[in-house]
Amino acid sequence: MDSKEAYSYFETAQDQLKDAELVLKEGRFTLCAFLSALCAENATSALLIKWAPNPAGNTETRWS
Repeated sequence: MDSKEAYSYFETAQDQLKDAELVLKEGRFTLCAFLSALCAENATSALLIKWAPNPAGNTETRWS
């Protein structure tokens, strides 16, 4: 479940980054900054989900 959620955040971040690049080319700097911030937030969420300590005490990583 966590892997699917993290992957979803990561995909959303990629889409937002692509959108930010497009609007930057159009000169829409404020929207570019907003989309870039959203991208960073979603990428961070994906990493936190993957790297968060396992509450069950399992020593395996969540990447597997």
